[in-house]
Amino acid sequence: MKTETRNLSEENWEPWIDEGYNAASSIMMVPKTEVKAVSCRIIRLEPGGHTEMHSHERVHYVLALEGLPGLETDTERIKLDILVAVKIVANVPHRFINNGDTVALIQVQNLFP
Repeated sequence: MKTETRNLSEENWEPWIDEGYNAASSIMMVPKTEVKAVSCRIIRLEPGGHTEMHSHERVHYVLALEGLPGLETDTERIKLDILVAVKIVANVPHRFINNGDTVALIQVQNLFP
């Protein structure tokens, strides 16, 4: 499999119980990993918009923020749902698409080896 999908709403969130916190919890979207560098990008796709099919040596962790974005690899088509994190492993050809009639926003965490 070239991608891994996690429904974050179905996972166990870690409560923050220290002083000053109230009804707060968190979950790690990107697990602790040894990397040289990390970056984060927000991609905006207009209706019908898409990126080119491309690949690179870094790993992506993708999270849909708004709209109806999708991910295509050379073998898969994935609808990017809100609160569903998708990992794209290095060197996998992929592109992001907007399947809706409104703007789509995607957050992409980049982990550089």
